[in-house]
Amino acid sequence: MSRFFVFSNLQGWKSGDFPANAFMSIGIADHVELPTGELLISAQLATDGEIDYAVDGLIAELESVRRAAKTRIKADNARVRNDVTKRLDERGQ
Repeated sequence: MSRFFVFSNLQGWKSGDFPANAFMSIGIADHVELPTGELLISAQLATDGEIDYAVDGLIAELESVRRAAKTRIKADNARVRNDVTKRLDERGQ
């Protein structure tokens, strides 16, 4: 399971809603918050190998979320665009 997720402002958008452009945000789903408010996104790392393993894993997760965000923004914008086109066609415009 990824520590990161994609959030879209159009997550709850449905046909007939006011049209808007999509934007994506990347969130952190798995973390530990310190009393100072800082977030930890890895376990405790004690060796060079553990550091490399953790950072490589974070990079792979971020690459995955990058692809998901790009796919999602295209799909959300297409969904809105198609709905607006359909509504205009129904009005004969």
